[in-house]
Amino acid sequence: MMTPHLTREELADLGLRAYGDNVMIDRSCRFYGAEHISLGGCVRIDAFCVLSASPAGISIGDYVHLSAGVTILGSGGVTIEDFAVVSVHTTVVSSTEANGGGITSPMVPAKYRMPTSAPVVIRRHAAIGASCVVLPGVEIGMGAAVGALTFVRHSVPEMTVVAGNPMRRVSRRRGKMLEFEAQLRQELERQRA
Repeated sequence: MMTPHLTREELADLGLRAYGDNVMIDRSCRFYGAEHISLGGCVRIDAFCVLSASPAGISIGDYVHLSAGVTILGSGGVTIEDFAVVSVHTTVVSSTEANGGGITSPMVPAKYRMPTSAPVVIRRHAAIGASCVVLPGVEIGMGAAVGALTFVRHSVPEMTVVAGNPMRRVSRRRGKMLEFEAQLRQELERQRA
């Protein structure tokens, strides 16, 4: 019986730039420009996700979860740091042609298209809710949280909770995430010793 996740051998066949241990990728996921995609360890990518990278690359850290239906279009580069979570049906776009003034079709030669590209960075412990859209040039700060259905046009400061369209600050995030991260890393070091 076939498992729902790619085996280690199938993962190697994807042609990813790099990947760590304990990577779980659903068989329904699609990777374009896989040679420009790096995955850390303990990464889970659920059903129907799409990752499309250019030489600018997509870099995903350790302990990251991409929920079902997440799309990451990384023409301008996308970095998702350790312990970040991107929830169901969220789209992260690092390049757009919608406001560039050129022809907006990938089937047209590049000289007739005028994309706006800028890297997207999702910092450690950031959490992005369901069905959000994150635009080029945005940085989601360390420990920040984005509520469901938020249109993220501007960067989000660390430990800030935002929501809505237009996006607005809702509160500050609290917790022991950094303390728990340190404890987890110590525990893992003890297990390796």
